[in-house]
Amino acid sequence: MSLSAATLIVSVSGQFGSGMSADEFAAPDATWALSFDVDSNPADENTDAFSFDAPFSDFSYLLNGSAIAVSPESIRFFTSDDGGLFTVFFGPETGFFNGMPIPEFSFSGNQVFSGTTNSPTILPGSYPIADATYSDAANFDDEGASGTVTISSPAPSVVPEPSTFALLGTGILGLAVTFRRRFFTPRPKGSEKRPDFVLPGKRRNHFCLH
Repeated sequence: MSLSAATLIVSVSGQFGSGMSADEFAAPDATWALSFDVDSNPADENTDAFSFDAPFSDFSYLLNGSAIAVSPESIRFFTSDDGGLFTVFFGPETGFFNGMPIPEFSFSGNQVFSGTTNSPTILPGSYPIADATYSDAANFDDEGASGTVTISSPAPSVVPEPSTFALLGTGILGLAVTFRRRFFTPRPKGSEKRPDFVLPGKRRNHFCLH
């Protein structure tokens, strides 16, 4: 999904408890980390008075440092009146698919956007997690108040100053002039004679014809 130039990076990490059952998303005592890109002014999608779905891209999920090839079906942001922060759904937002609970991460805390759910502006910052839970068909892990959600702008790409281009051009021109003088300037007559070199420590041999 293509996002606008006002893209933000949302990231959060944590650790599962020892009672987790191992599956695609979880493992006992495993560390996890997820991140995704979102527009600071997301399009109006599936909104109500307390929440909205935000289009996202570049979703990443790591389990014990290894990338897991998964992508959510939706990511929903909530007002402070409905718990704040957001929930990542790996299936329908009803919480079930074919009668089975879907995997989902849910984070509650402060509201991370200004404006309304119909016209939100997601705000960069660090947001303490008041409660974090993960659930799927075999697991329910309530980490409680643990960690921080970070929303940040991508690092700007470095664009050289015009003066840098000017200095680079001057250097290239100087090299070109030096090269031309060295290899294309005619030499004086008689200058083609090669010098008689003597290696250090070696005597020059003289040959005389009688």
